[in-house]
Amino acid sequence: MTSKVSENSPLLNPPLLLLNDGESSVSDKVHAVAEKVQGNADFKLTIGRSILYVIIDGIGGGRQASTGIGAASLLAGIPSVARVANAIIPIGLLITGPLCAGTAIAWTIPDARKNLKLAKEELQEASTPEAKKEALEAVQIAELGVANHGLYLAMGVTQTAAGVTIMCGPEAAHVFHYTPLLMAHAATIATSVTSAGLGAIYVARGTVMLTRAVKNYRLVHDFHNNFQACFNDGQESLEKAIELMENAEKSGSAYLDRRVDASCLTEKDEKNKIVKTYTASGVKDINGTITAYKTTEEKLNYLERVDKGIFTEELKHKVAMVIASVMIIGGILAIISAAIFTGGIALLIIALVSAIFFMSMEYIFIAYDSSSVFNSLRDRLYHKPKWFQKL
Repeated sequence: MTSKVSENSPLLNPPLLLLNDGESSVSDKVHAVAEKVQGNADFKLTIGRSILYVIIDGIGGGRQASTGIGAASLLAGIPSVARVANAIIPIGLLITGPLCAGTAIAWTIPDARKNLKLAKEELQEASTPEAKKEALEAVQIAELGVANHGLYLAMGVTQTAAGVTIMCGPEAAHVFHYTPLLMAHAATIATSVTSAGLGAIYVARGTVMLTRAVKNYRLVHDFHNNFQACFNDGQESLEKAIELMENAEKSGSAYLDRRVDASCLTEKDEKNKIVKTYTASGVKDINGTITAYKTTEEKLNYLERVDKGIFTEELKHKVAMVIASVMIIGGILAIISAAIFTGGIALLIIALVSAIFFMSMEYIFIAYDSSSVFNSLRDRLYHKPKWFQKL
């Protein structure tokens, strides 16, 4: 999704290159160039992070596919295929595990804590009952974000431990031709313990993600209902909707950002720099000058952008709810699978079903982590509201 890549970038607040009189001092130019270089560097870093997350998702999906192929091959009586497929599993774990833990420590946990700090500051500054209620909700959502990424770190550590455990066992040792450190029974028990632990983390993280996504979705959906309710009085509907957006903007950028995707209210040039921002008052250019909407068509264009921005936020949280639900189901199946460590057809069937759920989760995550994939999905699903045709 575009906002996921760009909202945290300084490019959303591009440097003011020119003074009001069209001239700039040497120090202003140096400062502007420095900001531009830093902005480009931060943008490239954010793009790099997005690509890395997609790689982690892809490898995770491949690992789950190997698990499913291994289980299906044993059910079909083809142990040679199962042996190769199962050998891929620990390699995948030893790649995704450290990457998950590393990105959690370096990026996601610090970002989540920063969001929590900002939410608490918003709560302290709230002066009205409505603002306090809004800020308290933001704090609760941010706390769930911190918990989510703490569990993401635990998931990475446990995946690494599971990979090491499997590599120490006789099956991996046989495939890669080295002496196993654990005998068959000990390896089975160790693998079952790490699998159960990983399953429990998936259930816990899925529960946190689901709770957070539901809270966010309700917040956005209620605002969407209020926005759509404005369009019942013909031409007056435009003014009511714009008034709603004016009040939203007065409530602060954090209030608005939680309800309307910022990328839908901006236009960028070929260098990914914002050149226009659409507000309730009019279109703001790079210098901060606002040009008021003069025609009905211009107002409709702005309100359609708002509607698409709200839809984008709703879709983000819907996708998160699907991921979380699949994660919980897959985690429960993983725990059951670990409990049946004696083997048998039941274990293979559960392992196969669990792999299907987890593979689905990983590839849905790609839509969540990749801006281009998410935007493509959003553009296919979004349709101009019927009330636009009545105005």
